[in-house]
Amino acid sequence: MKQNDFDSEFGFLPPQLVFKTHEFVRAYHDGRGSGWPFVRKAHIRAERSGYLSRLERTVVAQRRVFTAAISTAVCSLIAAAVWSLWFVILTAVACVIAIRFFRLAKFNLIQERALILAIEMVALDFAGWGKASPFAKEQAESWLHRIGFATGTNLLDAYIPASRRAAFVDDFRPSEA
Repeated sequence: MKQNDFDSEFGFLPPQLVFKTHEFVRAYHDGRGSGWPFVRKAHIRAERSGYLSRLERTVVAQRRVFTAAISTAVCSLIAAAVWSLWFVILTAVACVIAIRFFRLAKFNLIQERALILAIEMVALDFAGWGKASPFAKEQAESWLHRIGFATGTNLLDAYIPASRRAAFVDDFRPSEA
């Protein structure tokens, strides 16, 4: 994926907010895992975005390599037990590949969800981001409207329910600098 694709579609987002949402989404999924509500809500938003739909296709390809590497590791482990211990080397290589592609896919999914979360936060003026960046707020609302969701907060509701948002405002507030 090219940086120009990212900049043309998401260049309006404040980098500080993108960083904060990326770290929040990563920590959230490291602690709680993932589930269908996140996949469905992110996919609905991503399918009409050029950059995010390409990112999703990349994740699918990375998951396929991961699955193939795990299958190869299992088969070579069985072969090592039956025929030769040399297949252990193939098992180790396949495991390294599987781990690498799993991490890449996870990173890309986190990036996708963090970008959508950042857009929703700016459009909603969560923690003052809309006031701090009026142009970004206008662009975020336009992006959400363009993909057919007006100013809905699908991922924001999934990550931070309305009843708990006040506790997170300080963590996401723009810095004064």
